Amino acid sequence: MNNLLHQLYAVFHDPLPHLRCQTVSQSKLEKGDTVFSTNKRVLGWDINTSTMTLQLPEHRLQSLQILLSTMQSKRRISKHTWRRMLGTLRSTALALYGAEHLFSILQHALWQTPGSRIRLHPLFKSILSDWLHLATMIHNHPVSLVPTCPTVMGTTSASKLGMGGFWLPANDTSAI
Repeated sequence: MNNLLHQLYAVFHDPLPHLRCQTVSQSKLEKGDTVFSTNKRVLGWDINTSTMTLQLPEHRLQSLQILLSTMQSKRRISKHTWRRMLGTLRSTALALYGAEHLFSILQHALWQTPGSRIRLHPLFKSILSDWLHLATMIHNHPVSLVPTCPTVMGTTSASKLGMGGFWLPANDTSAI
């Protein structure tokens, strides 16, 4: 019996040391990919989970300010560049309070000009200066992800499959 146990041990025992003995990759820890923090950059946005806010990273904010300030000095611009600028503004509008209502006139410029270039009227420059003002005031007004911690009240039935039940907001008494 003792011989049989030794033979089984020899078959199932791995004599080579494992190349990866750690459960967490040390190289990833050194790069900072798995560091626990309340501030994370996710898909190009800085998310702060302790204050529940969303902000633009500094490099995106600087490129937005440079783009808007260079548009102020131009008299005409190609439609391709105008579309690129509108795409940049759309991608940053989530972080700027009041910016979602500043697109109609800028978008209308694409349809009102028949050629391949857009003439920047004083109205367009005024709206772009509003965008620049919002971009400079961005750190004074961070966007809240969730205004308050969500509170819910729930109940379930005692069925075997766990089916049944409902969820209500804790401050909603109309359904009770």
